[in-house]
Amino acid sequence: MVSTSPSPNNQTALTAPLPAATLWRMAKVRRHPRMPWLALIDLGDAVTGLEDFLCAYVLRFERTALVDVGPARGIPVLLDGLRMLGVSPEEVAYVLTTHIHLDHGGGVGTALRHLPNAAAVAHPSASGHLERPWKLWESSLRTLGGLAEAYGQPEPVPPERLLGAEEGMKLDLGDGEIEVLLTPGHAPHHVSFMERRERVLLAGELAGVHARGIRRPATPPPLYLEQQLDSMERAFALGPSVLCYGHYGWESKGESRLRAHRRQLLRWRDLVDEGLRAGLGREEMAGELVRQDRALRWLADLPEAQYRREMDFILNSVAGFTSHLERAGLSASSH
Repeated sequence: MVSTSPSPNNQTALTAPLPAATLWRMAKVRRHPRMPWLALIDLGDAVTGLEDFLCAYVLRFERTALVDVGPARGIPVLLDGLRMLGVSPEEVAYVLTTHIHLDHGGGVGTALRHLPNAAAVAHPSASGHLERPWKLWESSLRTLGGLAEAYGQPEPVPPERLLGAEEGMKLDLGDGEIEVLLTPGHAPHHVSFMERRERVLLAGELAGVHARGIRRPATPPPLYLEQQLDSMERAFALGPSVLCYGHYGWESKGESRLRAHRRQLLRWRDLVDEGLRAGLGREEMAGELVRQDRALRWLADLPEAQYRREMDFILNSVAGFTSHLERAGLSASSH
């Protein structure tokens, strides 16, 4: 829990208007072809360069849950998507957050203003940041710069509307149930959610990124790779048949996709280690990853804005692996 007191200059009134989305268009929604209770709302039109990358999941049983409402700037698109799916704001019982990075959980406070019956579920160690997001916002501005501004400033979440996620917690949706799985790695407070009847794993960034034809790790610093691999092992044991990525969409053969991502994580670790031993800089190591990993072969075909975003994310992943290797004493810098 964060002990920082709210700053009067930084507080956002809970009665403030919604942030205006840039490049406004009608929301894009997708319904799963086999499971009528599962849908996706594309949030990417709210932030230039993140089209087909940001999404929220809608789990519509007798009661509805949302998974990762996205950044504050995307909440108008989220609400429009709910209307297109025929979901009223009053139906939403839970706002589930895999982690509080701005692109996943930055809009929780804004969303709750429009979802009167919803409780927010997040890792207990993230609760303080949701209640008092000033430090999170300042840190995001330092690390993300203009991208943080594009995501929008998070609003505080009322503490009485927060539920701490616990391992094995069951969330009752009437004719459906969601189980909580604590999955640290991408972030220490990362959480995944499982619908066991159809074996659907809403993985956040546990399984990395699968968007725009690109598959890659999402390993910002500080990376705790051992935690990530342990979290993946526990997810393997659940035998997921469908994998829902935070970025972006769903795939069948969920367990095999997870195992393929584990192999990719270890390959990137080894390539970054080789680069450190060879004295390569971060950009040179990112170039080596692009050249050697066929999962990135479509990168050059992306529109310019999306290409720049992907390269920024890859550079950030290199920094994460570097921090892991140096902390573990495995890289050349420690020999």
